[in-house]
Amino acid sequence: MHRAHKSINAFNVLRSLWVAKLPLMVALGGLLICTSGCVTSVNVPLVYKPTNASPTGGGLGISAASLYVAPVQDWRPDQKQIGANREHATAIPAYSTDATPTQFVHDVMVSQLPGVGVRVVKTLDEGDRILLLGIKYMWVEETSRYEARITLQARVQDRTGATLWSGDVEGADSTFGRSLNPEDYTQVLSNAMLQVCWNLAGDPGFAKSMQPSGGSSK
Repeated sequence: MHRAHKSINAFNVLRSLWVAKLPLMVALGGLLICTSGCVTSVNVPLVYKPTNASPTGGGLGISAASLYVAPVQDWRPDQKQIGANREHATAIPAYSTDATPTQFVHDVMVSQLPGVGVRVVKTLDEGDRILLLGIKYMWVEETSRYEARITLQARVQDRTGATLWSGDVEGADSTFGRSLNPEDYTQVLSNAMLQVCWNLAGDPGFAKSMQPSGGSSK
């Protein structure tokens, strides 16, 4: 009887220890699952990879004046986040990597405006005109599709600092894609930024400000 009593007590102790550790084991199991399967954010390489064709040939015939693209400003409250996945109850933020949004906008402008007839120069001293840009909105909303929109405030000044034209310019793009895919974020932002360049070049006020005679068209 004494040995049996000891065995029962030992069993009860072991059972108590196992029950006490059960919540911890469940929590650790959940942590392991989350570590391997849960996504808390998306890191988006801000590199220019459009799937739409770039303009060629300078068909708009805009520019006799040369243009210097100044460093871009970012006026958004959160300058790091560029989108969110909203397929679930809790939104998953998307953040820019590799380049800042200001670098991305600047570099795309410099590389793409020559394709629509704008003579872009590398230094301020070379420019007949200065293009000042501020990011008002840059966002990708991911639900069943990736929906990107970019809004910039643009201003053209002459060498004296006089404003020849100013206005907002926008671009947008959308696509289907795999959930939480950084490449799809990059694609729609690149296509939206390309459209910004087209829309800027096609604005009559911008075109007028780039003529040798200039003229104010605010």
